[in-house]
Order: sequence, then C-alpha cells, then structure tokens
Amino acid sequence: MNTLILQLRGTLWWRLEENSAEVFPFKHRPGWSVINPLLYENLNAVDGEARFSVYHGPRQDTSTVVVASNLFCMETPYTEFAEAEEFLFEQLPLLLHQLRFVSKNANCPRGWKVASIRQIDPADLGSPVFPMERKSGAIVGVDIRELLTTEVLEAFVELESEFRAPIHSVMLLDAIEAFQDSDFKKCLLYAAISAESGAASLLDNNYQTALADPEPSRTLRISDQATSSGTTRRLDPVFEALSATHSTGKMRRLLHELPLYLLGKSLLLEDDCLFNSLISLYKTRNEIAHLGGETIDHDFWAPNKRACLDALESVAKLFRWYGEPGEYPVPQQLLHLGPGEPNSKNGAKNTERA
Repeated sequence: MNTLILQLRGTLWWRLEENSAEVFPFKHRPGWSVINPLLYENLNAVDGEARFSVYHGPRQDTSTVVVASNLFCMETPYTEFAEAEEFLFEQLPLLLHQLRFVSKNANCPRGWKVASIRQIDPADLGSPVFPMERKSGAIVGVDIRELLTTEVLEAFVELESEFRAPIHSVMLLDAIEAFQDSDFKKCLLYAAISAESGAASLLDNNYQTALADPEPSRTLRISDQATSSGTTRRLDPVFEALSATHSTGKMRRLLHELPLYLLGKSLLLEDDCLFNSLISLYKTRNEIAHLGGETIDHDFWAPNKRACLDALESVAKLFRWYGEPGEYPVPQQLLHLGPGEPNSKNGAKNTERA
C-alpha cells in the first residue's frame, strides 16, 4: 500500500461532518481510496506552507466544519511509489473531471492542475481531534452550494472508472466558470451549447428508454422495421422524422414538438417565457460564433453580467424540466440593478429595482 498526497493548483472547499468516514474506497478502482480531508490537518504542502484551514459550518452549525485545502490524499494498492505515481498521472485528469462533475463545482481543479505528488507515511495523517479549532470570521467569496461534502465523495467513488460527464454538464460548468472570470461572451456561448446538447441528450435518453420498453406507450409509433442490410431496427418513424429537422428549427423542436410527442409535455406550452429565452440564447450563440457578437439587437442577449445570470439560470431550469437529477450552483441573481445598469437583452437600461 502507498499513501499519496497531491498538492493541487487551486483550493478545494469541503463541508464535512465530524463523524464522517475516514476512508472512501473506490468501487471500480480496486485498492484505491480517498482519505477524508479532515485527516489532512497535520500535513504541509511541499513548499512548507500549511494549506489546511478549518472554519465554522453554516450558521455556526457545530456538527459540521468547512475545510479549505489544496491537498488531496489517496491510498493506492501499489507497494512501489513509482508505480502508483505513474498510474495516478495517467488517471489524474479523469479523476478531477469526475470530481468536478459529481460536485457540480465549476472551480474544481482539473486537467493537470497539480503542483506535485509525494508519498507519505499514513501515520502522518493522524486523527482529527474534535471539536476542531476553527478560524474566526466569515468565509468570503465561497458559494455554500459549491462546498464538497461526504455525499459528493460517496458518489465520486461509486463512478465507473472510465466514466465521462455528459458534454452538456461540462459546458454548463464551463459557462459558470467563464461568468466568474467575467468572460461574458464565452459564458453565453457555452451556456447556449449546453442548452442545445442537454436538450438533445436528455431527450434521447428518454427515447432510448421508450425503445427498450416491451410495452411502449400507445401514443408512440415504435416498431421493428427492416433495414437494407436485412436486419431489423427498433424505432419510432415519427420521432426520427421530427429529429431530422434542419438547423433553423432544431432548438424549437428540442423544446416543443419532440418532447410533446415523446413525453406529452412542451416547454412552449408550459413555460413560454423560458422557451423564448432559450430560443433567443440559441440565436445569440450563432451570433457570437459566426460574427463575434458585435451586433446586438432585440433577438440577442447582450454580453453582460445580468444576461449571463439569466442565461445560466435558464439552462439549469431546462435541465430540471427534463428531469435531470442534481443541482448546478448557478451564481445567485443580483438582488437589484442600479439605475442605468443593463438588462439581459439589447443592453436596455434599467430604471427600477428588479
């Protein structure tokens, strides 16, 4: 067994129960485990700087602590450090990709954002002493919804070893990250891509479920049809024809005709305001992608803070409408806009509080 500590180029924020498990074994990576960050208190980063801070939980909750650390500690089945290090370097981008998806935390370090990997003696970890000493003062600039929890760790270690997040989830997290970097054009572009790919993916998931049902709904036209190769293919010709629409009407059909036929519900009929917002966001994406988004008229979203907040919330609402589990920590809406600040569309000036 080898215990490795990763020094990340970025900070992970955790909200943990004091009585939570010390080790979280991976289900599909035999011998690998994540060590609870509560045990990192005695560890220092390679540069000698302590990167472990404990804060009060929300509303002075004495049963949980908030931990900030740039360290991530894992147990491995290898006896030689070189073997464990080589495997981890191969798997690290995927591991961080999976942690980012499960936590829905756009700020989670990813790719190769690791300063170093080193071996430690498990005895150096020790055990946390409760109650843990907490820093005083409020935590500034951290969204409570982005705190990683024991539930996140439990879901993380349950994932298939080669699991990759659906593209719409990745793009929405990238859009949130772009918003936090004040790159508003990129935020709108990524949010629109996320909406389109998410609607298509979630709709296809429902379609595949319907095809696999031995007794599909009578409102559908599912049957086994012969192909030119002499085999049969199970499909719904009406759904297939609706799906083959040209790009000019694609987004509308993903939100209206296709879900109305397959699921018996339409975003246009249930929430026309959200429907129109997403159609406009789709048009804005094309404007940004093809023309740079320099021309703004009533059909497009202006690349500003308010528009991006509205766009991110619209995409998150779309995913909820399609029944996707989990919540994305979309940045909170502004409590109000000051006089002269722009609204979402067309750069129109606001003259009253929202």
